Amino acid sequence: MKMLQSSAAFFLMAALGSACTHAFAQSNVTLYGIVDSGFVYQSKTSGGKGALVGALDGGWAPSIWGMKGQEDIGGGTKIGFALESGFASTTGQFGNSNGGIFGRHAYVQASGDFGDVKAGLQFSPFFLAIGGRDPRAMSNFASAFTEYLGKVGINGIFDSNSLVYTSPTFGGLTGSVQYAPGGVAGSGVKGRRLAASLVYAAGPLSADAAYYQAKDSATGETAVDGATLGVSYSLGSVTGSVLAIRLKNSEAAGKQNYMIYGGGLSWKSTGPFLVDCGVYYSKDRASSGSHSLMYSVGNMYSLSPRTSLYAQVALVNNHGGMGTGVAANGDLVQIPDGNTLAASVGIQHRF
Repeated sequence: MKMLQSSAAFFLMAALGSACTHAFAQSNVTLYGIVDSGFVYQSKTSGGKGALVGALDGGWAPSIWGMKGQEDIGGGTKIGFALESGFASTTGQFGNSNGGIFGRHAYVQASGDFGDVKAGLQFSPFFLAIGGRDPRAMSNFASAFTEYLGKVGINGIFDSNSLVYTSPTFGGLTGSVQYAPGGVAGSGVKGRRLAASLVYAAGPLSADAAYYQAKDSATGETAVDGATLGVSYSLGSVTGSVLAIRLKNSEAAGKQNYMIYGGGLSWKSTGPFLVDCGVYYSKDRASSGSHSLMYSVGNMYSLSPRTSLYAQVALVNNHGGMGTGVAANGDLVQIPDGNTLAASVGIQHRF
């Protein structure tokens, strides 16, 4: 009798173990991140304080860490999540995000044949469209786009309380729409944010168009809005990209109204080298004579699949107090008029 009971217990535990193994096999959690740090030289700095030599956090890409996971619930549907934080590799403090412990991503996701739905803090379709067409992939050094988004108050870089739906791809076309309620009692408009993008990809050609709008939380009027259009074409290992961006703040002093044009090439060799270059022209249409021109080039050398060395050089020429900087943080923004030369070297590790 004891032998039968023992056998029954054994088979029950084996069955439970098999069921648990099957359940865990359907889900996974991944820890990932980037640590990017280096040194920078710049011939001018904000406030006319002269040249700068210092440490640089996130010269090529932001320093981040995060967790993401996904569970297959059957029928082709998967439920996932993402939690992502930014930090400054030079100080260990919060950085490269909006200040929260998970200030870059904090969303739950459902995906399947119907497309993809994300709810929570995330990048807006507008920001992703810009990043996908920048010839330098929005390098934190020598790319003005992030800086100008901050100048006009577009928070679509990290957009909280938002719902984003991305459609399946039909004939090379993929659409995304975003809705973020304002959370103001008695109004469905005040504080509301909307965005949409349409991406086309077929063979070597890809293009996208996107729009972003944010309403004032007190008046319900359009406070900031932006639009972008970009095209990329790949020929072997070389990709050329051009894009145009309009960014407008109707409530800021001087009613900022920026136009930014960019273009350039990137080359990914079959070996360890990645080389890219870009030219960016920016103009404030609300201020006559306010414009800037930036040239930048970067080279990354992979020591291994996860670790790379890089070097970058940028030259920016500002007029009329435009203040275009060569990086997205610190004293490298709001550069005085005239020519400013900057260079950086660094190391990046991905995990």
